[in-house]
Parts: sequence; C-alpha cells; structure tokens
Amino acid sequence: MAFSSWSNNINIYLNDVTFTGVGQEQVDNFIVDVQPYENACPTGQIRPTLTINGGRMINCGSSPYYNVLFNANSTLYMNNFEFIMNTASVLLFAISDNVTVVDTTFQDNTITELVMYVTTLIPNAPVSLINNSFIGNSGLGTDQINGVYMYGGVVTVDNNQFINNINNTVLINLIDSNNVSITRSTFTNNEMYHYPQETALISLFNSKYLVNNCTINNNTALTQIRFLNSSGTLSNVVFGNVNGLEGAAIICETGSITLNNINNHNGLQLLACKQPDGFESCSIHGNFHHTCPKSGGVIAGIVIGTIGGAALLVGISIYIFKRYKRNQYKTLQ
Repeated sequence: MAFSSWSNNINIYLNDVTFTGVGQEQVDNFIVDVQPYENACPTGQIRPTLTINGGRMINCGSSPYYNVLFNANSTLYMNNFEFIMNTASVLLFAISDNVTVVDTTFQDNTITELVMYVTTLIPNAPVSLINNSFIGNSGLGTDQINGVYMYGGVVTVDNNQFINNINNTVLINLIDSNNVSITRSTFTNNEMYHYPQETALISLFNSKYLVNNCTINNNTALTQIRFLNSSGTLSNVVFGNVNGLEGAAIICETGSITLNNINNHNGLQLLACKQPDGFESCSIHGNFHHTCPKSGGVIAGIVIGTIGGAALLVGISIYIFKRYKRNQYKTLQ
C-alpha cells in the first residue's frame, strides 16, 4: 500500500507524485485507495475528494490481478497524469458522483480486465474524459477486456486518442448513460480481436448518444460501432480502412440512429440492423437512406457482452469487498 485514506469529508491532493515499481512484491493490495470508512456515504452527503495534478505511475504491479489505482465513493479529478508500463487488472477504478480525467496518458500497460472503470452513484453524475491518450495498451487473458467501461451518468469523451491498443474486446463500453457525447476523437491501428466476445471500438447499451467529428481508421474489429436499445446521432464521422470486419461498420440493434455526413472510405457496408425476438427494429434517420428489415434472431454477441459487463460489475464489487475485509488500512485524518 502506497497511499490509503478511509476518512469521510476529506480533500486529498497529490501534486507531481511519481509511483515507480510499487507493488512488485504484493498481489492482494492497492497502490492508491480513497473512500469513506466502512460504508459508503449516503447520497447527498459529502464524499472524499481526490485531486491528482501531474505525476506518473510507472512499472507498478507485479500481477495482472492487481488494481493499480482504486478510488471508491469519492470525487475524482485527475490532470496531466501518466500510467506507463504497469501490469494490473484495472488501472483506474472509480465509483463516484463526479469524475474528471484530463490530459492523462495510458501507455504500454498490460491489463486483464479494464484500463478504466467508472460507475456513477447518481443518474446525472458528470463523467468527463478530455484530451487523454490511450496508446499501446495490451489485454491479457481470455475474459472480456475493455479500454474504458462506464456505467451511468452524463458522459463527455472529447479529443481522446486511441492508438495501437491490442487484444481488447471493446475500447469504449457505455451502459445506461443518460447523455453520451463522443467528439473529436481518433481510433487508429487498434487490434480488437478477443475471442469469443464480439468486438467493437465503441459499444453503447441503453444510452442516448452523440458521436461527432471522429475518425476511425486502420483498425481490426468485427464491427466499428454497435448500439443496443440506444438512440442518438452520428455526424461527421470518417470510417477508413478496417480489417476483420464481419458485416457492417455500424450495427444498430433496436433503438434509433440518425446519420449525417458520414464518410465511408472502407468500401464495405456502412450499416446493418440486428433485431432480437420481441423487440422493435432499429429506426434510421438523417441523410443515409436505409430501412431495417423486420426480422427475428437473437443477438448473441451483444447479449454476451452486456451480461459479461454486468457480471464484471458484480464480480469486481464482491472481490473488492472481500479484499477490504482481509486487509487492515491506515486512515489518513
């Protein structure tokens, strides 16, 4: 343990702190742990706040089942931080009512579950990822692996770079988000092959979204973007070359989608519809003329991915609870 706080109503600042080689001899512990003592603060009460300005975490963690930075039930603001060449289950884990990650680099890390996990405690909690770089991160193992996994909240993903990441199931996986905005972001040279899960660069379930001014080029994936029971707009999106594509660049599975000013340079099918039994087909609007056929068929891939995500949430929560029960922590007052 490098840093731990279980105090309520406390503000913690880490300015230009570097963690190097921490956790090389420990497997069942965290490097940074900030949360209320014993029980989470009830909704509406002040929670701990963790603010990180500058600094690095380099070559930390000796096991892929080691959480490099864990942050539960606290407000998180991270600015200009670097995660470089770490080995972990999850690099950044946040259960919060407010998360902001700005100008942060995740590069050459090895993970078995997630680069970043965020779940919100209230429906309209803000989650902002701005000007971040996800470069050369590698998935390890046979479970579902995600780059960024977010559950709930109002999500802003602006001007992020996803480059040369390999062996992930999904790069951005969003579930039950009231409002999602993915803008000015680039997805280049990512190898999204991870059997047996259906792979995608972006996956949204039960969410409202806007994807605008993004470039997707030279990736390996079964599909580029997939939507299930979600509604929103894609505009000014450029699709470049893609390897391993099965079907279409965009998969819409119930819900609605509006397409405006889409540049499809991969020469393959742009949009396909999948309709589970008993559900309405996807409705399509905008300047792309296409109608989804009314047909049945179970959407196995996305169902597996969604169930896997829910199981991941429950599994991680139980795992962390048991871990806390087994360990004693020093409390920073």
